[in-house]
Amino acid sequence: MPTIRLSGAATADVQLEVNERSALARYFKLLTSLGVEGLSSAALGELPLDAAPLRGAQVTLTTVRPIELAVGRMTLEIPLGVAGHVRLLTPQDRVLFGAQTAGDPVAIAKDELWLVVGFDATVTLRTGAGTGPFSAGLDVGTSVRFANRVRFDAAAPPRFVDALGTALAGFVIPADADDLRSMVPGRIATIDGSGTVTVDASFDVAVRANPLLDVTLPDPAGAVLVKTLGSIGVGAAVALAGRQQWRVQAGVDGRVSIGLHRRRDTSLSVEARVTGGLTSTSRAGDLLTKLLRAISPDPALDAQQLEAQGVGEEQVQLLEAALTKGLDRRLQLALSTTLSRSGGDAETFLFDVWPGELGPEGNAVLRRMLAGELALAAGPRELPLGIKRTRSAVETTVRGGLEVRANLLGIVNVERLSDLLATSKVVVEPATGDWVVTDEATATRLLAITDNFARSHRIRALLADRFLLTAAWHCAHGRGTTFDLTLAHSTVTQHGTTNRRTMRDMLHVIEALGLADEAEEAARLGESTEFGDTLFVAEALYDADAARATFLDGERPRTAEEFERIGRGAMAALVREGDPDRHRRPPLVDDVLWARMRAAGPFHLTDIDGLRGLDDVQLAQVSSDYVVIVWWADAMARLAARAAAVREFLGSHPEPDVHDAELERLRRELARSLAEVARDTREQFGEPWGLIAMAHASDGRARARALVTGSRLALQFPQP
Repeated sequence: MPTIRLSGAATADVQLEVNERSALARYFKLLTSLGVEGLSSAALGELPLDAAPLRGAQVTLTTVRPIELAVGRMTLEIPLGVAGHVRLLTPQDRVLFGAQTAGDPVAIAKDELWLVVGFDATVTLRTGAGTGPFSAGLDVGTSVRFANRVRFDAAAPPRFVDALGTALAGFVIPADADDLRSMVPGRIATIDGSGTVTVDASFDVAVRANPLLDVTLPDPAGAVLVKTLGSIGVGAAVALAGRQQWRVQAGVDGRVSIGLHRRRDTSLSVEARVTGGLTSTSRAGDLLTKLLRAISPDPALDAQQLEAQGVGEEQVQLLEAALTKGLDRRLQLALSTTLSRSGGDAETFLFDVWPGELGPEGNAVLRRMLAGELALAAGPRELPLGIKRTRSAVETTVRGGLEVRANLLGIVNVERLSDLLATSKVVVEPATGDWVVTDEATATRLLAITDNFARSHRIRALLADRFLLTAAWHCAHGRGTTFDLTLAHSTVTQHGTTNRRTMRDMLHVIEALGLADEAEEAARLGESTEFGDTLFVAEALYDADAARATFLDGERPRTAEEFERIGRGAMAALVREGDPDRHRRPPLVDDVLWARMRAAGPFHLTDIDGLRGLDDVQLAQVSSDYVVIVWWADAMARLAARAAAVREFLGSHPEPDVHDAELERLRRELARSLAEVARDTREQFGEPWGLIAMAHASDGRARARALVTGSRLALQFPQP
C-alpha cells in the first residue's frame, strides 16, 4: 500500500497509508510528500477536529515539486508550492455548497462536521495519457479543483491529523466505475472547472403558421390552404459550455448520484445544432418534407407541385439551411430559458448510478457520461440497467414544448404552400429563430442588413405591417368565408445589459397586455438594479372574431376618434408618472390638451398651454407621439370603413359572383387603402406600442403572451 509523508507543524511528519483505490494512488504520479501549512503549533495536531482553528485560518497543502496527474484522457499538473486547501465546515456554516453553485446546497446537520480537502490543477493535455475516457468535458488550459467533503461525527470528533489522513487516504476523483465503487456514504467528490458537455436529443417542435398578406389583394379571395399548427420531429446536438461543477455522492443502497451543476454567477453558453432528421441517413428534402407534413393540408400534392415547378436540390438545400438555422436558434433559446428559469435551484443534469449493476452497455454509457458526452435521448429511449436519469435540462425543455413561428408572407395571395416556397426564400429572425418566408427581393434586402439587431428590428416592422394588412383583409372577408387560421402580431427587443428601468419598461408592456398587475410587476423587480442580458418577446394572437373586433364595433366601423383614444391609452400604458420621459404623458391622458393639439397640428405645438415649458427635445418627443397615433388612427379608420363595406356586400350576397362589378369596386378601394397603409407604416408600429394598441382595439379578444429571458432570469406570461 503506497504511503505519503505529511509534514508541517500540526502534523509532525506523519506517514499516511493511502488506499490503493484512492485517487492519490491511481492518478497522482510521484506524489510522496505533502506539506500542511497554516497551522503553526505542533500541539494543534493533537486537538480534536472541532477544536482545530481551521475556520479562519488559510490551511494549504504544499508540494516541493510539480505533480503530474494522468486521469482518463487528461494530463493535469499541480504546480510547485500551494497544491490545495483544507477547510472545516460546521453547523454554523449551515450548508456544504455556497450560493454560487446551483442545485442542492446540502444542509449540515447539528451532529456533523465536514472536512474539505481539495487539490488545484491545470489541464495541460487531452490525449489519453491515462486510462479510460474520462475528461468531464474540461477544457485544455482550464484550472480545475478536485475536492472531497468528508463527514465526521461532531459528538466524537477525531484528531485533526487523523481526520486529514482519512480524507486524503480515501480521496476520490470520480473518473470511472471503480472510482464510483470506492465512494462511501459520508464522502462527496466534486470537480470544478470550465468545460463543455454535449447532449444528443430528439425534439418535437411545434410549427405555428402565421399566414400573411402581400401588399396586393388575392384575386379572387379564396381559402388559405395551410394549417395553423403542426409539428416536426428533429434530432439535435447540444453543447453547454462554461464554469460547472460535477458532484458525486454515495447513498446507502449502493447508489451513487452524479450531478452537473452550473454556477449562478456565470451563464452557460448554449449551442444547438439541429440534424434535421433523427438518423444519419437524412437526405436533402427531409426537413422540407416534414414542414409540408406539419402545416400543409395536402403535403403530397404540395411536394408534387414543388417538383413540377422545377424546385431542384440546390434550392431545397438553401431552404433547409435557413430552416435549420432558425431551429438552431429556437432550440438554443429554449434551453437557455430552461436553465435560467431554474434560477440555480436545480442541477443541469442528475443521474443515479448503481455501479454493481452495470453491464457492458451500462459501463459504456457511464464512460461517455464521465467524458462529458451525455447521450441523453429526450424521447422514450431508456437508459441501461444501473443508470437512472433523475433530471435533464434538455428533457425539461422538451416537456415545456418548443415552438417556431413560420411567417408566410404572401400565402394569402397564392393560397398553396408549394406556390409560395417555389418563389420565395427563408430569412431567419435573428433574435427568436422564427422563419420569414418571403419573396426574393424582400429577402435580399433583409439579408443585406448585416447587424443582427438592425435586421431583427426591420423584420419586426415588416411583419407588423403585413399583420395589419392581413387583419383588415380577414375582417373584410369574414362574412361568406370560413377562416380557422390565427394571425400573430409580435414585438421583440434584445438588451446586452438590462438595468432596472429597462426591465420595468418590459413589465409595463406585459401589464398593458393584461398579463400582470402592478403588484406582480413590483415583485418581479424586487430590489435588483441589474438583470444581465435579456430577450423580450411579446405577441398577440388573433382569430377571425378578434380581427373583426379590432376594426368594427359589431358591424359598425370604428372612427378615427375612437382609434385615437385607444392609441393614446396604449402609449400612456408605457409612459408612467415618475418616468424620465413623463413630459410625454399629459397629451395622452388629457382630452382637452389633445384636442388643442389636433386643432394646431404637429408643427404648431409650442404655443399650446400645457406644452410651453418643454424644451426642443421634449417637444419633438411629444410631436412624434402625436404623429404616430394620428397616423395609426386614420389608417385604422380607413381600413375599418373599407372592410365594413366589403362585409356588408358579402352579408347581403351569400353566394357572390367574384366578378360582380360592385364587389370588384369595393375590393379595389380596400386594396388601395391597404397599399397606402403599407407605404406609410411607421417604424413605431413594430415596437411594443403598436402591439398594445392593436390588442386594446380588439376589445380583449386577442390572446397575449410574453417571455423575458436571459442569463439571470426567465419569466413567462401567462405562467406555464
